[in-house]
Amino acid sequence: MNRLIGSKDTFLSVANGSAVGQSAIEDIGVERAWRDKKGEDIKAYLAAQDSLLDKFDEDVFRRTVEKVKVRSMVAIVFVFKAGVEIMEVL
Repeated sequence: MNRLIGSKDTFLSVANGSAVGQSAIEDIGVERAWRDKKGEDIKAYLAAQDSLLDKFDEDVFRRTVEKVKVRSMVAIVFVFKAGVEIMEVL
């Protein structure tokens, strides 16, 4: 969630249809699914977030994350309900 919050300006620019460099979009794995209604909850949450999270928030996780894919023993992918995928290497 903190990676998403930390890059919220880029995510919200894409979500609102603003022009963002293609490399910036590819770097953070943003998909055009932001235009889907499913992304409204995440957009509202990001717009209201002023700082990074200091602890796990189960409610936010359940509202925003659709599923978690385990790629290997050290890599997982979080799939958000808006279609955005973020890979984390542990």
